[in-house]
Amino acid sequence: MGRLHPLGCVVASVLLSMFLIGGELAQSRLGLPSALTGIFQGVLLFSLLACDTLIHYRVGRSARA
Repeated sequence: MGRLHPLGCVVASVLLSMFLIGGELAQSRLGLPSALTGIFQGVLLFSLLACDTLIHYRVGRSARA
């Protein structure tokens, strides 16, 4: 799934909406500032993009002669 697959897009949108709603709940119940929940969501998205990039462009070791 993923890579613009329709079912992957639905799963990703549900997951992202759960993180947004969870951030709002953390703000209201735990008293966290909105900047902290925004940073958490940004780090999560950045790590997902980094993993996708590292999977697509694998770094390999070159054999020494």
